[in-house]
Amino acid sequence: MSWNIDKVNNLNNEKVVRRLLDELKKRRNAPITGSVSYWDHLEKNKKVNYRKHPELYRIGKGQQGVLSTEPYKSEILPYWKFKTAEEALASADTIYRLFLNYLLEQDFVGADIAKKFLHMGFTRARRYANHPDGKKYDDCGQVKPQSSDHRISEKADAARIFKEFYDQARKHTTYLKLKEHFITHINSGKSLVG
Repeated sequence: MSWNIDKVNNLNNEKVVRRLLDELKKRRNAPITGSVSYWDHLEKNKKVNYRKHPELYRIGKGQQGVLSTEPYKSEILPYWKFKTAEEALASADTIYRLFLNYLLEQDFVGADIAKKFLHMGFTRARRYANHPDGKKYDDCGQVKPQSSDHRISEKADAARIFKEFYDQARKHTTYLKLKEHFITHINSGKSLVG
């Protein structure tokens, strides 16, 4: 589901409304996605240590939860950089190594969050390649036109680097096995919220 201010203001859950309005404000009223149950889950579990309580983790769609899932966010975020292609390579390589370490530890949640950081590196670098100021939407919430050098800029190179690592992570056999096990045994099919 895609949210804008009008839709959010029609909700009854005060905490979810506050959270969604904060997200919309951060994104300058650009639409955000996720079901009410997903945002409610994030709000209820914002202080959870997901390493100790992986059963509370919800996979979500795309990058959902990447900045709300501790302690993984704090472990990975310091390495997440995409300003230049060189930084992106070092960052993506480090995050991919963390991803592999989580897999070795049979830690699906950590691996999933590392994969989401790789995905976020790709999408954010791509956004800056498309829009050098990083703002995809104008003040009216409309998508701005792409930059003329969106395919050849340094950010485009950074995006390609992150995309390569992200593709490796999302197709990794051990990751896919852990994901299947997590959905069927740990989370009993409740993982895909969004």
